[in-house]
Amino acid sequence: MDIEKAWGLYAQGDLNGAEAVANAIAMLHGRTSNVVHLLGAIAVARGFLDIGTDLLKQAHELNPNDWGPMLDLAEMYLYEFGETNQAMAICEAALQHPLPQPMVLDAVQ
Repeated sequence: MDIEKAWGLYAQGDLNGAEAVANAIAMLHGRTSNVVHLLGAIAVARGFLDIGTDLLKQAHELNPNDWGPMLDLAEMYLYEFGETNQAMAICEAALQHPLPQPMVLDAVQ
């Protein structure tokens, strides 16, 4: 089992499958940033925005160099809450760190 498989299931809309694989990985390897990020994305997709927010922030805390969870959080603030200022603040913070620019641009489009 690998996290790419879990993300693939998520991308296909199989939230239960993605969650099962992510939890299995967590049991074997611990709650890594990537696993927590995926669980946060799943929570958001299911409409559990408070849980998703917490998990996405935890994922970033586990690996502060990975801005993927925070950019997902920015998208959530923008599209789910309509909080443009909060979303832009996160994206502006991401621009202060080494990050592939397409990733930032994708998040704000």
